[in-house]
Amino acid sequence: MFVTEDLKSAVAEAEKFQEESVYSELMCLKPIKGGVGLKTFETALDRAKKYMTEGDVAFYRNFYKTY
Repeated sequence: MFVTEDLKSAVAEAEKFQEESVYSELMCLKPIKGGVGLKTFETALDRAKKYMTEGDVAFYRNFYKTY
């Protein structure tokens, strides 16, 4: 299993930081081009699926769509 409670906790902590930090007042936080494209993400996920649970796959799909 790839998705551990530590990983979930880290995501929750990052979300809390984003909501409570002063950075949103200092930076525009507009999305920019770049990052991992959908095709690259799907390829990587397909290669890793044999090692992952369905919950892991769902977590990473949601994470990709959200961030």
